[in-house]
Amino acid sequence: MLRPEVRLEWFVSFLGVVDTGSFSAAAEAVHRSQPRVSMHVAALEREAGVPLFDRSKRPVEPTEAGAVLAEHARAILRQLGSAEEAMASRRGTARGLVTLGSYPSASAAFVPGLLEHLARTRPAIKVVLVERSTLELDPALASGEIDLCLRPMAPPAAPSVVSRLLWRESLSVVHPPDHPLAGLPDPLPVSAVVSYPLITIGRLGSPRCWASRRTRCSGSTVSNRRRCRPPTSRRP
Repeated sequence: MLRPEVRLEWFVSFLGVVDTGSFSAAAEAVHRSQPRVSMHVAALEREAGVPLFDRSKRPVEPTEAGAVLAEHARAILRQLGSAEEAMASRRGTARGLVTLGSYPSASAAFVPGLLEHLARTRPAIKVVLVERSTLELDPALASGEIDLCLRPMAPPAAPSVVSRLLWRESLSVVHPPDHPLAGLPDPLPVSAVVSYPLITIGRLGSPRCWASRRTRCSGSTVSNRRRCRPPTSRRP
């Protein structure tokens, strides 16, 4: 039975094995010896009363019970981090580790300046950057792999997610000169644009993704590019 005597470092070692699929890789990731990681996992299994890993597989995989416990362990460690942040603010210095998720273009244009600013103003805060495609950021946030993320549009509604608008950018449509959209004045209404097949981010054939894009763009306008040319990169 899991009791209050369970040590937090057991959870750290346990999650290290979950995330890396290896006791040796986990030892390196959490800066502990492999025997110590194995001891922590064994102690946690004794307390839980069930096996937490299927050791017959390579890489090592969590059992069903292990996967469930991993979610709780991440939540517990996040709460501990939040408690430390609350105390740090009262000590007058913010400190800790933040895992930031970002997509490639924001990582190139926005994140370097952010990290430079934090290094000057909050030197006790360490930021770990995790770069993913836009579609991979939401599950990474939900699983606890990242603490917060930059994404190019508002996230799907969820009770555990809070979003804040950081900047706005216009959307541009690139089409051939003889396309039917060429006869419409600027700015193009989104209702006209979504009537045609689009090349954009998203999973091929995903009705959910398509419906989401139409809903989120409702009431907006799109700038029209009359010539077919590659879009230029712009700083957010």
